[in-house]
Amino acid sequence: MLRRDFSKLRSHNPRLQLLRASLHIISGWSAYHSFTQIPLANFYTVGFLGPLIIALMAWVVYRERPTRRTWLALALGFIGMLIIVRPDTLPINDGSLLAFVWIIMGAVNVMFVRQLPKDHTNT
Repeated sequence: MLRRDFSKLRSHNPRLQLLRASLHIISGWSAYHSFTQIPLANFYTVGFLGPLIIALMAWVVYRERPTRRTWLALALGFIGMLIIVRPDTLPINDGSLLAFVWIIMGAVNVMFVRQLPKDHTNT
């Protein structure tokens, strides 16, 4: 008889996994509802803030100072996002705020993944 190995399904840190799942639920809910209120192109353009938010959070939380090259790439990405979105034409409404919630929850989730051990199945 074939035995199944379920050891890979167990988490080393179930509280962290539960927190990550909760963040995914909040992120998915906010993304879904922002789709109905802002254009899809603007929604995904706000998503390009992800690397900037992750780099800033890594600097604050883990004391990882980005290199000049990284800062330059992040600045160019941010300027490109501003050019595409044109803040003067994007009204700040519930949809745009929910898009920011989506990207911030995604960045926090990435930070939590870094807390998992290297041999964890989710990494």
